[in-house]
Amino acid sequence: MSKSEVHLSDEEKIIEKAYKESLLEPELLAHHIKKYYGLSIQQSKIHTYLKNRGLYPSTEKKEKMEGNPKMRSLSLVHAGWFQFQDKKVIAFLDDASRYILALGEFDSAESENAIKVLKEAESVASSVNSVIETLVDRVSSSTINRKGKKGENLEFQTYVEKKGIKTITTKNTFISNKLTRWIRECKKHRNRFESAEKYKTWYNRRIHGALNLKIGETPEEAFIRRLEQ
Repeated sequence: MSKSEVHLSDEEKIIEKAYKESLLEPELLAHHIKKYYGLSIQQSKIHTYLKNRGLYPSTEKKEKMEGNPKMRSLSLVHAGWFQFQDKKVIAFLDDASRYILALGEFDSAESENAIKVLKEAESVASSVNSVIETLVDRVSSSTINRKGKKGENLEFQTYVEKKGIKTITTKNTFISNKLTRWIRECKKHRNRFESAEKYKTWYNRRIHGALNLKIGETPEEAFIRRLEQ
């Protein structure tokens, strides 16, 4: 234990512990502390403490991305590949709840891998007696088929059509930016976890600013709540 930690008040110890387990910015961390520790601490006090400890140096203003409160879980799912270090990563993210349905890391962005992870997402939907209705498809254009070509007669596209899942490609930046922002968050925190699955679990159980902050809602909680909307 460092000398600075010896003199921490009980309140400061809670702030530090809560931050290290959630990595939330001060506004959301206040909700995290209230929900899990039953303590109300002013956001300004949290910000000052974290800044003084060198735990929250960023002053970047984040764009608000509030969700549609009337949208049902699984009515719209974002899907896309991205590069992280030496891996190709594919994610399926529920729009309404920001819940990660499935996440996979591979050496190559092949149709077989995309279908495998989509099946995992479908399994999650099936477990709550539902189905994926519409896919915001950023997968097909980046997926390699068996002939080594992109975007042509992909097995992934054929599978999606066979399952009756609607697909859209959108130029609506509000919609497409949701996956883009999530990818940025994933790249920021992924190395803290031994596996993609452990990161997924942590993310899904972490308070999200686009959800119901009055109850400190997490993607996991929102996913269930919004199933029947």
